[in-house]
Amino acid sequence: MIGSPERAYLFRKPSLYGVKEYQQKKMLEEIGQLPSALLLNGNTDEIASELAEKYSINVPKLNKSGIRGQQEPVQVDVSRDQTRAIFDRSRPLYMEGTRVVIFVPFEGDAALFEIRPDTFTSVLPMGRVVGQELQFTKEGVGITKEQLAKEKDGWLTQIEQYLEWHRKGLGGFNESLKGAALQAIEKRRQKLQADQNLLSDLGVPVGPAPGQTIASQVMPSPAAPRRAKTEAASPNPGNFDFFISYAGEDRAVVAELVPALERKGYAVWWDKGQITIGDRLSQKIDEGLRRSRFGVVIVSRAFIAKRWPDAELRALANRAVNSGHKVVLPVLVGITHNEFAEAYPILGDIVSATFTGDHAALVAEISAAVG
Repeated sequence: MIGSPERAYLFRKPSLYGVKEYQQKKMLEEIGQLPSALLLNGNTDEIASELAEKYSINVPKLNKSGIRGQQEPVQVDVSRDQTRAIFDRSRPLYMEGTRVVIFVPFEGDAALFEIRPDTFTSVLPMGRVVGQELQFTKEGVGITKEQLAKEKDGWLTQIEQYLEWHRKGLGGFNESLKGAALQAIEKRRQKLQADQNLLSDLGVPVGPAPGQTIASQVMPSPAAPRRAKTEAASPNPGNFDFFISYAGEDRAVVAELVPALERKGYAVWWDKGQITIGDRLSQKIDEGLRRSRFGVVIVSRAFIAKRWPDAELRALANRAVNSGHKVVLPVLVGITHNEFAEAYPILGDIVSATFTGDHAALVAEISAAVG
């Protein structure tokens, strides 16, 4: 069976202008929520390019070489067919007929088949969108191939015309997104830098007391007493021993690592343990980075490919370079140390651990590293 013949008018929802406004608004909102570490330490051009690509509007392009079709026998109600001599048209009259469905694959944003372009006609095309295919349905009694070809070709021409109107309506919208992103990123970055420079602008010396590092002032000393190793750690209201940085694809590793570290008496910051409903994501991550002695970084190919984990690692690396202390504890998952060093040359000489699936062994290695 072909399935449901349901179809509706395409391009019926106004308007393309509203979609463009919405996409740009959502992009600017995301920029406002990006972690400050990413904006201050990341490559702004790369961030803007990625956001522009994410929020661009891609008009569908039909793949006519991939068109396929199916047909099946159906009962067709011919009571409204004015070419037939029917005495009582108040009741359905069914005859054996055929249903043909033409499937047209496409690439691009399927939602645009619902959006009305700036230019349109009074007769909207009908069809059905399922996944990345557009469906044309024809039902009737005694359908000829000439009829089918004429209606199918006319329908495709109408669809192509509407998609072309969409392209004209978009104009240079996609190209303008990167410029808008760069402008918003630079504006927020300047504000963050200004906030960081408040003390120096007031003429107040910035830095640790003589003989101290900033880390020793705001974080517990490595030699500070810790709860008994056998005591399960409760959420630490003050500072943390470890900040866990990871990509979402490696959550299963972290979900077992965190309680294992806490059973050893360590206070651990990670997004699922410290971020709750109503929190500002970027603010909480910055706070976690600032209040943690060490950063346990779960580095995988997924990690390297993502912006936020990459920015967290670079923030930790900057702190390590500035303080001269051990800060970054890389744990490699599914990659070699050479791959890690290639992605982060500044950290290439740091000894890394390789996770083999044994959480107890990994916790022991981390514990030995921090003393």
